[in-house]
Amino acid sequence: MEIKISPSIMCCKVEEYKPYIELFEKVKLDSIHFDIMDGHYVKNVMLGTTAYKDIKRLSNLPVDLHFMAYNPEEYIEYYNVKSGDRISFHPETTAQPYRLLQSIKEKGCLAGLVINPGTPISFIEESIDLIDYITLMTVNPGFSGQKMVPNAPEKIRRIVELVNVRNIDV
Repeated sequence: MEIKISPSIMCCKVEEYKPYIELFEKVKLDSIHFDIMDGHYVKNVMLGTTAYKDIKRLSNLPVDLHFMAYNPEEYIEYYNVKSGDRISFHPETTAQPYRLLQSIKEKGCLAGLVINPGTPISFIEESIDLIDYITLMTVNPGFSGQKMVPNAPEKIRRIVELVNVRNIDV
């Protein structure tokens, strides 16, 4: 299992997109992390369709759309995702997480689950055949600048163990 860190443009200004994206391409990152927040699941609103379109216009890098929103299946269509993009969501935000993973893969995108500090890793076990990647939140979702929760390293170890035991390429 390979652990990757994806940079997010959540904390930069629109005029900074281009230099950051050029740097991301120069160092050959595999994707750009893109946080989408609805103001309900987390008390913040962030990165809408215009910002996504700007990034897609400036780069051919795949975008990792991270939905921190209730009913993410209702928002995905607004983003006009491209084959090769990544779409991840918090499993507790939808009534049908398995079905949503299926529909993401049908779009030609990589499908991911996002696991919060308090979210059981059993969600991964139940959907592992459809998961291309896992985003483990080491802070509570919604705001940048938080300190890592104390149990994060242990949870990372448990998820790595689960993936290794199942011999899954995640």
